[in-house]
Amino acid sequence: MPKLPVLVTRGIILFPQSSQPIEVGRERSIKAIEEAIATYDAKIIVVSQTNSQQDNPTLAEIYMVGTIASITVNDRAKDGSFKITATGETRVKIKQFDESDQLLLADYEPIKTITTGKVEIKAKVDLIMTSFEEFARKSVDPNAKPGKKGAFATVSDPEAFVDQLSSAMPLSTPKKQQLLEEAELLKRLDILLKEAKNEAKDQRSDREASRINSDIDKKVTDSLNKQQREYYLRERLRAIKEELGEINSKDSDVDNLRKRVNANPYPEHIKKRLLEEITRYESTPPVSQEANIIKTYVD
Repeated sequence: MPKLPVLVTRGIILFPQSSQPIEVGRERSIKAIEEAIATYDAKIIVVSQTNSQQDNPTLAEIYMVGTIASITVNDRAKDGSFKITATGETRVKIKQFDESDQLLLADYEPIKTITTGKVEIKAKVDLIMTSFEEFARKSVDPNAKPGKKGAFATVSDPEAFVDQLSSAMPLSTPKKQQLLEEAELLKRLDILLKEAKNEAKDQRSDREASRINSDIDKKVTDSLNKQQREYYLRERLRAIKEELGEINSKDSDVDNLRKRVNANPYPEHIKKRLLEEITRYESTPPVSQEANIIKTYVD
């Protein structure tokens, strides 16, 4: 049975047909990189630990499905740590770990993708493209322009498309691991379709919440503007009357009536009606019969 060094990551799930930058700093991981370069033609198994918070996971805390990757070293620091790029090639099932002298190796067997139901596979790929077009298109061709589908319009390799989309989508580590472990391409597509629908639903919810907040803000602003306008006009009227020497007892009555209404805990509909009547009273001639009737009603 074939054997390769193992690079255990903190939650990074590497898919075939995708590349991932990885910083390598733990002693066991550094030795795996060195061994892969020296002995295994820069090939390694990339697999995630189940709990990203563990500094030294036990073998039982490592997933048993990973990806064979070809690694390129981008940089090596003085402390021995690496910055690498891992390019996924093949899903593998780890059959047995072999740990010695802080180097982790594993026996493995490739996982063959089951691609039965080619017509249904194509239909579901098309459905994903329709449901999640912008995100899916950019995951395949990041430089594609809006409105230009490019390679996205003709997916010649559905398996590669699904792996690339699985890598690009902002999914949890357990969900990505589920996609990596699933052998049937149709089931991978079903998982992605469900996630695409959830994403679309979240986007609709966000838009609806934004619309409601916008409506509330507009109503509040309109109400404040109306109150400010009325206050401004009343103050302008008072200033004009002062200039003309026309301030009289009626103006004092209006001020007192408004203060009384606003100071008392009347129900809103009553308070609104009283303020409307006071405004009518303010606009009527002081000696008119209508002014006396309104004054009496408000009192």
